[in-house]
Amino acid sequence: MRRFVVVCFAAGLMIGLAGAQEPTPVKPAGKRTLFDPNHVQVHFRDGSHLKMVLLVESIEMMTKYGKVSVPIIDMRRIDFGLRIPSATLTRAESAMALLNDPKRGDAAKNDLLQSGEFAVPLLRQAARRPHAVSERALLEELKQRLPSDQFEARLYDTIHAAEFPVTGRVEAAAFKAKSPYFGDVLLRLDEVRTIRWLAAPERDELVVDAAKHGTMSQLWLDTGIDLSGESVRIIASGMIDLYPLGGEKGVYMATPNGNARVGRQTAFPAGALIGRIGNDGKPFLVGERYEGTPARGRLYLRIEIGPWQVQPLGSYTVRVTTDL
Repeated sequence: MRRFVVVCFAAGLMIGLAGAQEPTPVKPAGKRTLFDPNHVQVHFRDGSHLKMVLLVESIEMMTKYGKVSVPIIDMRRIDFGLRIPSATLTRAESAMALLNDPKRGDAAKNDLLQSGEFAVPLLRQAARRPHAVSERALLEELKQRLPSDQFEARLYDTIHAAEFPVTGRVEAAAFKAKSPYFGDVLLRLDEVRTIRWLAAPERDELVVDAAKHGTMSQLWLDTGIDLSGESVRIIASGMIDLYPLGGEKGVYMATPNGNARVGRQTAFPAGALIGRIGNDGKPFLVGERYEGTPARGRLYLRIEIGPWQVQPLGSYTVRVTTDL
């Protein structure tokens, strides 16, 4: 009897082990979506931001050459120009008409200052006139008061699609969207500064020519990239010749980090790649790699000048990536 029990137990154990060796069926993985074209992050003009799902299939824009319709699948970013509310525009236009009035000029000035960035386009247009002293003074005061991205706000929109940007004016006044906090909402475009698609980080490749952007003129390269408070990564490569003359060609070379062995004109090494946010932003060292969250505004780049007043040769290739 004992032998029978042992044999049965051993046989059962072998059957159990054999069963354990059989592979467990694996359910086929579902189809992965590498890029969901509806999930976005919205940056508002008041500085706040919110993740949403856009409930639109395409966006129509009126351009200089007619209307275009861009599918949502091709979207990467939209930079919205300034949209002036009709009531604000009416009040600002009335204040502009009274700005030089001896009795009501001070009140008109206060109205325009309270209008903030909405008054800038009107003042810029008026400041072109020969004797627009008050308009120019008020425009300068607003420049000191407003952040650079608000003072330099444009009146047109730019859609950054997968292949190329499109500039014009988005026709819709609002987009249908869904928020995880507020449910279905109507996203008013006059309150929005930028919409970025979450699954499509920005990658822009630029070339900074030393002969143009590394001379005594200190000409900045307008990258066309508007930052809205998100993190940015800038990777630069290449070499330039700071003194490409005679027998000195190839001797004084520099990378985007600069050449610290030669003299310098400023706090940055000669040949270094430097950046700036906005027209009046403080320059900062980019070098071969920069990661950070700079101020909001347009990104500009240039190459720091060398100690000699000669035109350098070469260029840096720069890749800018913005991640939310």
